[in-house]
Amino acid sequence: MRANELRLDERSPLPVYVQIHDQLLHALARGAFRKGQRVPAVREMAAALGVNPNTVNRAYAELEREGVFETKRGRGTFVAR
Repeated sequence: MRANELRLDERSPLPVYVQIHDQLLHALARGAFRKGQRVPAVREMAAALGVNPNTVNRAYAELEREGVFETKRGRGTFVAR
């Protein structure tokens, strides 16, 4: 999956990080990612979506807290096995 495949709705009452979080979960459910696959870097995702990197980082942190993503220092963020 590429970062530019996500779509944000400016009129949505949901915060942007929640929209990113939910779309990434849907992408996982439909098989856009495989276990162990590297996901786009925070800065890459932020640039593609036109949002602050902290917003993407918050979505990634939520997914990591839920056990969906895992971050490997210096290597990136991956879909948890």
